[in-house]
Amino acid sequence: MSPIPTENSSLHGCCFHNRFMNVAAKLTHAVLAVMASASASAAPMRFEVFRPCGGNGAVCAPQVLAQGDIALDTAQKLAAFLRTPAFRDTGMSIPFVAFDSGGGSLAGGVILGKYLRSIGADTYLAPTYSRVMDSNEVESVFVRSAKCASACTMAFIGGQHRSVAEGSMFGVHQFFAKQGALGDGATQEVVVALAAYVEQMGVDRGLLDRASMVPPAQMQWLPVPVLAQLNVDNRAPSLAPWTISAAANGAPLVTVKQPVAFGRDTIVVLSSNGSRIDVAVAAVFSKEVAASARDRFPEGDDSNLNFSIDGRVVKIADAGPWERLQRGTGYIARGSISRDDLARMSRAKTLTLQDDFPNALADMRVATTLSSDQLAPAAALLLRMR
Repeated sequence: MSPIPTENSSLHGCCFHNRFMNVAAKLTHAVLAVMASASASAAPMRFEVFRPCGGNGAVCAPQVLAQGDIALDTAQKLAAFLRTPAFRDTGMSIPFVAFDSGGGSLAGGVILGKYLRSIGADTYLAPTYSRVMDSNEVESVFVRSAKCASACTMAFIGGQHRSVAEGSMFGVHQFFAKQGALGDGATQEVVVALAAYVEQMGVDRGLLDRASMVPPAQMQWLPVPVLAQLNVDNRAPSLAPWTISAAANGAPLVTVKQPVAFGRDTIVVLSSNGSRIDVAVAAVFSKEVAASARDRFPEGDDSNLNFSIDGRVVKIADAGPWERLQRGTGYIARGSISRDDLARMSRAKTLTLQDDFPNALADMRVATTLSSDQLAPAAALLLRMR
């Protein structure tokens, strides 16, 4: 794990990535806080591990709850927590961090976000959090009305993969100094520093623009669709274009590799086979989630796959069962569609791949939205062949 700056080192801009520490030093020197309603008696952020549900799926893996106000040394405290048996005994090497925080130190939020990114942590926000407490694996709500506001938003966007559940409270407003006015020069420095940080985290600058329009004593709660547009919630990966390659015999292959979720890609390969178009669909898993996939993917089951082309369902005919790939961790099913259906796909405005996986296997699914980018010329190439 990356070293964590102490409060003194953050003031001097050392002991961390140089460019970032220049940002953090400016923020720290300004002695900023961004939660107008945070009182002096607000509890500092603490960390605990909880298991959100029963079962062995990835969705039920242990999470780290980060609850309370953020201070300059919060990242340092998280690093220390991740070295304790409470976290190490989970068997996880990278934390999945769920937030419930009203804000705190803006500099501390940036430092925490930078640390989360440096260790590859994911972040999550939900209206409530549940946990399993007994051997019967009965879930009970233990955090209600959770939120991530003000400085917390800067920490949250440090997550490598970020998700905000519907109904969550994600709030922004203007930053301000704890004591006295900052002055135009210092304010400009902070704005430039924050813009650089937000851009580095892969989030749209519009997040700061929205915050700048809300007085410090007020809060604007951003809905999930807006957070997705700003890439604060980055669960929906950008759609990958279709590509053309050649098989070993020189025949053209039309392929798309679409990221579906962390550690999981769906690959679709189209090829010409006489009067039909062969379709191969593969689910490919990274090493981080490979063990769960090997235990739970429905290998040997019928694949039952469809394309939805502008709302019209096209069944992938003669689709065989899911088979394990020879290399890596993945599973493949093969079938075919008509040449007319490929022509329709090439003109589609909306295109999705559908499966029939049950909810219990939601984290194994291949279903996804597919791009139409570059599909038309690639499909035309296949349609010219017999």
